[in-house]
This record gives sequence, C-alpha cells and structure tokens, in this order.
Amino acid sequence: IGFCGQAPSDYPDFLRFLVSKKIEAVSLNPDSLVSMTFEVAKEEERT
Repeated sequence: IGFCGQAPSDYPDFLRFLVSKKIEAVSLNPDSLVSMTFEVAKEEERT
C-alpha cells in the first residue's frame, strides 16, 4: 500500500503512524526527504 500527499512531508508524527501501519510507499517533498527518511528508519527500528 502506498500514500501520496503533503501530510507525511509536514508532520513527522503522521509519517511515523503510516510506517507503524506498514504503509510501504510514501511520497515526500524534496525538501523533507532527508529528515523524514531518518524518521522512517527510527520508526522501523521500533516496530
């Protein structure tokens, strides 16, 4: 399952929620790619 939209780029909590629900693909804005990639990695370690 994938998710596309502005929210994952703007809200780290929402991105972590998507990762915790096993969403496998999320589109991000270029300006948030690096920071949100770290958020995904941290959440994947937790689950």
